[in-house]
Amino acid sequence: WVTAWIANLVGTLSEMELTCRIQEKSGHVIFSSATKIQFPNEASFDNTTTMAFSTPIEGIAFPRNGIYTIVVLINGEEAGKRDFNVREDPPKTIP
Repeated sequence: WVTAWIANLVGTLSEMELTCRIQEKSGHVIFSSATKIQFPNEASFDNTTTMAFSTPIEGIAFPRNGIYTIVVLINGEEAGKRDFNVREDPPKTIP
C-alpha cells in the first residue's frame, strides 16, 4: 500500500482525481493507479484541511534494484513525490 497525506489544498471542488505513480529515475512509469472522488456538493478546502488516501500496490515488478519515485498527482498536477530504494534480498543461509 501507498498512503499519501494531502494538506494545503485550497479551493472549492466538486470532484478530484487522485493518481499514484511509481517511476524509475528516468521518468519511466512502471505503475499507475488513479481514482476519481465525486463530492455530493462542492467542497471547500483551506490550508488546515488534511486528507489521506491509500492505494494498493499489487503485481508490481521492479525491473532492477535502485532508486524509484512515488509521485502523487491531483487533477493531473504533481502534488508531491518521494524517492525510495529497491534492494535485493540478502542471500538466505541454510543452517
